[in-house]
Amino acid sequence: PAPAPAPAPVTPPDTPPDTAAAQDPAATPAPDVPVAQAATPPQPAPQVRINRPPVTAETVPSDPMVPEPAAPDAAPDATGQATADADPADALPGQRASVMPGQRVPAPATGSGPDTAPDAAADAAPTGVAIDDHAIAFANPDARPVLSIVLTETPDGPRPDPSRLAGFPFPLTVALDPARADAAQALAAYRAAGAEAAMLVRLPEEASAQDVAVALEVYRAALPQTVALVDGTDGALQSRREAMAQVVAELARSGHGFLTASQGFNAGQKLAAREGVPNGLVLRALDPADPGAMSRALDAGALRAGQEGRAILTAPLTDATLAQLAAWALGTRQAVITMGPLSAALDRAE
Repeated sequence: PAPAPAPAPVTPPDTPPDTAAAQDPAATPAPDVPVAQAATPPQPAPQVRINRPPVTAETVPSDPMVPEPAAPDAAPDATGQATADADPADALPGQRASVMPGQRVPAPATGSGPDTAPDAAADAAPTGVAIDDHAIAFANPDARPVLSIVLTETPDGPRPDPSRLAGFPFPLTVALDPARADAAQALAAYRAAGAEAAMLVRLPEEASAQDVAVALEVYRAALPQTVALVDGTDGALQSRREAMAQVVAELARSGHGFLTASQGFNAGQKLAAREGVPNGLVLRALDPADPGAMSRALDAGALRAGQEGRAILTAPLTDATLAQLAAWALGTRQAVITMGPLSAALDRAE
């Protein structure tokens, strides 16, 4: 009886746990759960593959020239295909136009034109028509009536600093005397400030047609970048038929406009109109010595422009004139008209 009980207590505790774990049905779900859930991880795997092929597998081996530009990679994937076929500057027009407008709209905008090139057609080839080649940029999209002010310099009188015209509230045209020694320097300075320029011509009464032809050739050489001839004789030139006919012939050849004061039947102005020369009559000459009268004259000019479509006033090229014009510009004006240069107010033949 002594040897039998010794082996019995040793073997039973070791074997039951092992056999119970092997035969227990609860142990079978453990291997089944990892197998069933192990199928879910492949779902994120295709997501990674979808993102990678457009960047590496499709672009790099198929076209070795594409990896060089970095802009398509930095841009959203939705626009990546569009930018690959288009220029980088055209890929994001909304963003590029706001950052660098000068690259996309330099020619029509005139954005860079007024600062460095006052001519309206500075970027275009010269046409040989002075009023078109040398007119300053002017936009009137609503086709409003135009009121223009021409500043005429006095013989040997002091000129205002051209910098006063830079950033002026509205466009101005300066009529310079080509007979003055420093006419070319004054022309360059006023045009650089953004003003339009014209020739202020005072032909002597005894001038013949030949004299007129020679004088105008000299004047055009002294002031080449001008849009019109402004009659400095207060309209007296219109009554001299031979000289007036020669003036109109020269202007038709050069493409300059013609501005004169009303005189009699305005035969000279009508002759210019018949010959296709842009022309106009001065409505009134302003006097800055009387600020009240000058302000009323400006208001009357705006009213006439609204009635007839255009009006032209003249004033002396002085500091007092500029001060009065700036003060008037700050006041209330009729919104139906717009201020423009002489080239926009002259009557052109259709």
